Amino acid sequence: MRVRVLNVAGEEARMGFQAAQLDRLGLAFERVEAVTPATLAPPPDDPSWDAWERPLRDVEKALYASHRRVWERVAGEAEPCLVLEDDAVLSDRVPALLDALAARAGFDHVTLEARGRRKLMARARHPELPVRRLWQDRTGAAAYVLWPSGAAHLLRRPVGLADAVICAAHGMESWQADPALAIQIDRC
Repeated sequence: MRVRVLNVAGEEARMGFQAAQLDRLGLAFERVEAVTPATLAPPPDDPSWDAWERPLRDVEKALYASHRRVWERVAGEAEPCLVLEDDAVLSDRVPALLDALAARAGFDHVTLEARGRRKLMARARHPELPVRRLWQDRTGAAAYVLWPSGAAHLLRRPVGLADAVICAAHGMESWQADPALAIQIDRC
């Protein structure tokens, strides 16, 4: 499975952390240069940015554009992809889950992350995988597996906070790793 890490140019410490972590887990990865407010296109004053619930800050627009850049790639591929922000801390169990998910059909999105906010999930786990059907999520885009079908679905959604766009994509087959296998470093 492809692994893509969103990383801002010049953030060598964060990329170094992620590279060391992924190397320890035996996961090859591709660094995707994250969009910044300075490199954001269309410009922040484009009216499409105002379609979300509140005005987005330029840094939020850049983060959305960074995720969208990966979604566009995944939509054109034939396999799922693990998408990581460069501050995601991963469990040692991630490689096994990725191997189990790689050839699976019928999924659009599996979030690996927990952020301390309630989620609405199915009571029972998937019969073969350590995941539960995710009915409502409220936050988190630091670590998730995205299938081409899920990427296509997200690309049709209006602009917004990256995690909010994912969480509001109710037409996707979304699942939650159980137990969660990732957390953002600010939650550690």
